[in-house]
Amino acid sequence: MLKHLKNGLRVLAGVSLAAVAAMAQIQVGSNLHLTASGNLSAGYSANYGDQSPSAHEFDVGGDASVNGYYFAPSFVSFNVMPYYNQSRANSNYQSISDSSGVNSSADLFTGTHFPGSIGYTKNYNSTGSYGIVGTPNFTTHGNGQGYSIAWSALEPGLPTLSVTYMAGSGSSDIYGTSAQSSSSNNNLNLRSTYTVAGFRLNGYFNHGSTHGNIPVFLSGVSDETSNSSSHSEGFDLGHLLPWNGSFSASYLRSSYSSHYLGTNSSGNTTDTVTTTASFRPTLRLSLSTGMTYSDNLAGSLNQQITAAGGSPVTITLGADSHSINVNGGLSYAITRDLGFQANVNHVDQYYSGSNQGATYLSGTMYYNRKLFNLFTFSVTALDSATDTGNSAFGVQGNVTAGRKFGAWETSGTFSYGQNVQTLLATYTTSYMSYNASLGRRLTRRLSWNSGFSGSHSGFSQQAGTSSHNESYFTSLGYRMYNLSGGYSTSNGVSVLTANGLSSAGITAVISPLDQVSYNGRSYNVAASATPIKKLVLGASYANSRSDTSSSTISSLNRTTSLNSQARYQFRRMGIMAGYTKFWQGISASGVPAAGVSSYYVGISRWINIF
Repeated sequence: MLKHLKNGLRVLAGVSLAAVAAMAQIQVGSNLHLTASGNLSAGYSANYGDQSPSAHEFDVGGDASVNGYYFAPSFVSFNVMPYYNQSRANSNYQSISDSSGVNSSADLFTGTHFPGSIGYTKNYNSTGSYGIVGTPNFTTHGNGQGYSIAWSALEPGLPTLSVTYMAGSGSSDIYGTSAQSSSSNNNLNLRSTYTVAGFRLNGYFNHGSTHGNIPVFLSGVSDETSNSSSHSEGFDLGHLLPWNGSFSASYLRSSYSSHYLGTNSSGNTTDTVTTTASFRPTLRLSLSTGMTYSDNLAGSLNQQITAAGGSPVTITLGADSHSINVNGGLSYAITRDLGFQANVNHVDQYYSGSNQGATYLSGTMYYNRKLFNLFTFSVTALDSATDTGNSAFGVQGNVTAGRKFGAWETSGTFSYGQNVQTLLATYTTSYMSYNASLGRRLTRRLSWNSGFSGSHSGFSQQAGTSSHNESYFTSLGYRMYNLSGGYSTSNGVSVLTANGLSSAGITAVISPLDQVSYNGRSYNVAASATPIKKLVLGASYANSRSDTSSSTISSLNRTTSLNSQARYQFRRMGIMAGYTKFWQGISASGVPAAGVSSYYVGISRWINIF
């Protein structure tokens, strides 16, 4: 009885929403203008799983988009998009959970010197992911919300001022574990610009903080949290110079504090000064020079990690570390397609109680016109010498290719670098990336395409810090029928953060205790068809396996998913049906794998409300 009452209330809620929409067509005052449209849907769904009881029910859902303005679009304009039960399995969203929420925004006084905006979003029971480098992410479901406020003062002849504040939070359960992932963040940004006596001036201030918990199956520590806060302030200026030149200078002060994997770090302040100048005395010749000074080298490295989405970590470079970098270069175009570049870069650094210096020389030759109607390329030679007498020769190369051979179409790129400079004078890197595609039209209506891509990178002086990934794909299409498949593999070293594993790119200088190695592979197949007009059929299958290993814990992980759906549209009506089966297991979680299956059959109708 209770179940039928629940279904009846849902139907009544859907009818009530339609009635309210009809009443909203009545004009409200003389200055409020509204337009609205949406979809109403109803259907039967069922789901069952290893860790949840089965359920069969009649569902009502819908979404809407309400747009409007008050008095004039330049005065106040707004957009509200609510949705209810619009992310269920087998719907257009192809999710394994129902989802409800709202996205909204408003622009204020856009026609004045004091424009502003506000935004708000909230979602319930939405499907998300927890990041794993190079392989499909772990699937999650949970709730989240966020809002933003922005305002500007743009009075002519006076310095501008812009203020933006954003905040968000969310929590989710990771299928196949008892762990919950949660995070919250907020950010305040102030910026001011002004032009005086030909100088372009810009000042700014940023403050942000993040909080999150790291699942035990990655960290090996129960209820491990990551907290960090940072703020920065600075200014920059620019001015035009003779010979079609320009000059710029900037000052940045940044600091952060963090609690990460049981380690507290605070009071880390970095001052950075940068100057650049460039000239173009002729159309073919360009000259440039610059200098960068940092009084905290460890802080500069942590800025790379936080920029990649991670939390600051402990980098042991001694109590005092600083660096100065001076560079210069020129570029000359011999012809429109042929030219060369030359650069010199000298670095002086102090860390771990000693001075480290190095000079890097490089020369690049490029040819932008296709050679043999197929290739374009650039080649760079690098030579480096350190203060301790060590020297190394490196090379960088880039090749692109593309040509049609009869019915065959080909394209590809290849890049290679050896002994490429990093932020630390005592470390260099190597990398290689490549991709290629091949395709042809087999008949007038049948076509085939395939390709692959990959990359490899690592620190030349330290074993065990490399990363590698490759992926392959192929597809076959015949009129309204398509079949595709893919395979990928990856392995390497990453940094553990509250949002998952992040490939920060400087793992060689991070403690092995903060590193997580990963190895994974996955494959997928998909098919779609439109046998008759307005009927769309689709199905996909994906399987991924990975293992992660830190200094304290290792885990074997597997995720599989099968999705299929059918949609038929006639006029404003639509019929939907589909089936989803999902399974995810994580060995280190200590709980059985989670499996969920569901199917759905329903109808929908688009409504132009007003």
